Amino acid sequence: MNTPPDSDGHLRVHARVLPFVAGFLDAVGFLALLRVFVAHMTGTTVVLGIGLGRGDWSVLLSSGMAIPFFLIGVVAGLEINRRCI
Repeated sequence: MNTPPDSDGHLRVHARVLPFVAGFLDAVGFLALLRVFVAHMTGTTVVLGIGLGRGDWSVLLSSGMAIPFFLIGVVAGLEINRRCI
């Protein structure tokens, strides 16, 4: 029987590394991809709301399209997970 790795230690590492990676990815995506947050849908939704509130309909093509693609990715990920388990 295999002994599980030090899960407490792994959790501490993940708790520090994952937010850094997500923040870095968000910053690079925001600067390089037409001001779209790629890691967090909350930021994208905020930018979309601000743009629409200002009457800037061009945000529908940048921030607005990120949301349905995110949802498609979630569904695809769930389906891949279902088929692999």
